[in-house]
Amino acid sequence: MNKLLWCALIGVALAFFAACSEKTTPQTSDILNDISGVWRARNDGTMVSIIYAEKKVRLLFGDNSIPVSLGEIDNANKTANMNVTLATGKPGVWTIRQIWDKEHKSFHLQLTLHDGIQ
Repeated sequence: MNKLLWCALIGVALAFFAACSEKTTPQTSDILNDISGVWRARNDGTMVSIIYAEKKVRLLFGDNSIPVSLGEIDNANKTANMNVTLATGKPGVWTIRQIWDKEHKSFHLQLTLHDGIQ
């Protein structure tokens, strides 16, 4: 009976350590949490809001809400894809890329539209 109890405790400990190690790996939401906020476009000063909450994303250009759904996230390359429906009714993908400075202290965002315009 003592061996059975030890085996059970070891199993619980291994499960605990596995769960803890999963928490330390990058999660899908890491980049989304980083980029969530209000940004100003360099070219024309438009305020761009990216709001990530409850596993959903909202995108606003000024006061205009752009309907998007979350696409593929690539934490290694610091990109997040947003699936959009274009004015033509066709689907498109917009990619937001997080670009860090050399010291890795601050970053800016690069938005690439479905047609390659940045």
